[in-house]
Amino acid sequence: MEGHTGACSVVREFGLPWLREMATKIENLYGPEFEKYRGRFRIRPIRVTHFRQVGEGFTLELVPLEPDPYTWAGEFEADLEVRLRQRFSRQWKELVPPAEVERWMHIATKDYLDRVQTLA
Repeated sequence: MEGHTGACSVVREFGLPWLREMATKIENLYGPEFEKYRGRFRIRPIRVTHFRQVGEGFTLELVPLEPDPYTWAGEFEADLEVRLRQRFSRQWKELVPPAEVERWMHIATKDYLDRVQTLA
């Protein structure tokens, strides 16, 4: 389920209100744990561009508060495409239901935290 096959770019805001609320909830839950290891945990909205389709989703990022100790920070990035539509259409197709999105966010975030703790 992880990842996607299109080109991904970060956008300003989430297209789905429930996804924005879920991202805020997860950031608030795990953010303080990452700060202990000089990292800032963020969930950012993305647009995924395919040849004939456009998708929406999110990316998990660990942003170092001090760049030097985190030369490997790029390993802590993951994303998930949540919905998809044909270009020039407004009809979205849900790829992952909200309950599964939340489960994935928790699993991926805990995995990040475990790796940060191991490398600290």
